[in-house]
Amino acid sequence: MVNPCLDTMRMAMLWREQQLTNHYDRFNLKVSYSLTDLAKEMELPAFTAHTALGDALQTAYLFLYLTKKIAGHGSWTLKKLHQAGQSWRWYF
Repeated sequence: MVNPCLDTMRMAMLWREQQLTNHYDRFNLKVSYSLTDLAKEMELPAFTAHTALGDALQTAYLFLYLTKKIAGHGSWTLKKLHQAGQSWRWYF
């Protein structure tokens, strides 16, 4: 049995892919997907890193932010978000 999940890192990758202005942006090696860096980049409230509560709250804020950004003004279900995260592909 497979347990579906929504990965905030894949959601961040999908969001960044949607924001690319040119083909070469996807090869930027300075991109970080750490929870702390994503929260800073997206100007989310900062919580204590590497604690269960802090990381859970940071992930929750990041998830809500990315869900809103990816969905835009449309209506997205959890199933659509899951499928979007699964379809992200590596460009290396």
